Amino acid sequence: MTQKKSLFRLLQQLSDERPYISFVQIKEACGADQIIENHDTLKGYLREAVKLGILHDAGKGWYTRLKKTAKLELDRSNPLPDLLKKRFPLLPFYHWSTQQVNPWMHHLLGKFVDFVFVDAEGAEDLAEYIRDHTEWNVILNPTAKSASTSSFREMTVVVRSIRREFDPETEPTVETLLVDLFTENNRLQLMDLAEFQQMALNLITSAAIDVARLQRRLGDRKKTLTDLLGNEATRHLGSF
Repeated sequence: MTQKKSLFRLLQQLSDERPYISFVQIKEACGADQIIENHDTLKGYLREAVKLGILHDAGKGWYTRLKKTAKLELDRSNPLPDLLKKRFPLLPFYHWSTQQVNPWMHHLLGKFVDFVFVDAEGAEDLAEYIRDHTEWNVILNPTAKSASTSSFREMTVVVRSIRREFDPETEPTVETLLVDLFTENNRLQLMDLAEFQQMALNLITSAAIDVARLQRRLGDRKKTLTDLLGNEATRHLGSF
């Protein structure tokens, strides 16, 4: 059997074991089975494997057997994003809602909380505008101490000021939302941690995400994939 055929058979075996595999895991498995030792040769065959659909790209250094890319749909009847874009055309912000993760929840969320992440200098003006011109219940930068479950009634929006650079044309990605929601859930107790982790696992195992991007986002918060997904992270992504 040729090197290429041996590698492709190995890739099939690895992807049968878990939905995501890293280049490091593939390289280690190739070394253990004495299939390919040359780094560049392995890279070239992996590019071919992706072209053939044996694996699919899951971010730098990661591959997946999942063909469908994860997408988070937003209720088109939600007027908030367009309202803010019209009023603050030059202010960088992005918006998401807990409603977007409902398809992956075991117990469906009964009420939703919207989040607007906005450049810190414009946060107060944006929050005041929403409060004065809409029926939304606005909470600006709530902390674990200041927040209470009674604050999060229907049509609640949390405005969170941030100082990191982001592109409002591409944010939020699926990976951004997962990390943001994980962080906000730790602060605001929107759902049980076990419920969150099960939702995240349901999402990433039903459609492909960019694992490398997710790791970078987590790294910015000094968190890991295990923090996000619990002990099940190893089963679905291997050791990392």
